[in-house]
Amino acid sequence: MLKQLYFWVFATAIFIFACGKDDGDYTSVNAQQVYPGSTYEYLKSNTGRFDSLLLLVDRLKLTDTLKTGQYTLFAPTNASFRFVLENLNAVRKAKNLPPVYLRQADSAQLDTMLTRYVLAKAYNTEDMNYADGIEFTTVRYQYVMNGRRRTTNAEGFVGGGPSYAEYSDTKGSKYNRDWVITSTQSVNLVTTTGIVHVLRDDHAFGFEEFIPRLNK
Repeated sequence: MLKQLYFWVFATAIFIFACGKDDGDYTSVNAQQVYPGSTYEYLKSNTGRFDSLLLLVDRLKLTDTLKTGQYTLFAPTNASFRFVLENLNAVRKAKNLPPVYLRQADSAQLDTMLTRYVLAKAYNTEDMNYADGIEFTTVRYQYVMNGRRRTTNAEGFVGGGPSYAEYSDTKGSKYNRDWVITSTQSVNLVTTTGIVHVLRDDHAFGFEEFIPRLNK
């Protein structure tokens, strides 16, 4: 009887250890969170994180979209804009051209790029749980994007870690070799007007089109 007890204690300990996530915190999965306000209000509440995004949302008249209805936002952080602006202005400086800033950059070009981050319906990562992901259409222009649910590994359990989303600009192609792919750092934040997935800080806003579109 005592041997059996030791066996079950040992087996339980092995099971708990095996379920640990590789980077240390298996329990911090991307569970669905709820914000008691609109998507726009959520962005405003994160001072210092989405300022550049909010500037463009207001400038390009997407404010009401994020305050009403049901939409998905793949939200780029300030870092995503800072990276492309620094690179754009380094190119322009080398050509003795004046710098470009979001407040006065070509609004039509910014609109084309920004609206690729706002989808016409609300999608969580479970909706994207297909081998090839799913196709989305954007809130303006019906541009086709792709979203795919992925999972990280937990120690001893393949695919047992937190989920994230791959978000791809298809560039009008059916072949993913032609796509520009980024991924999220957090997912499934539910607001009163949709769902927010926050993109990684190393995402370059514009899916490789920022410099070609604005360096004119």
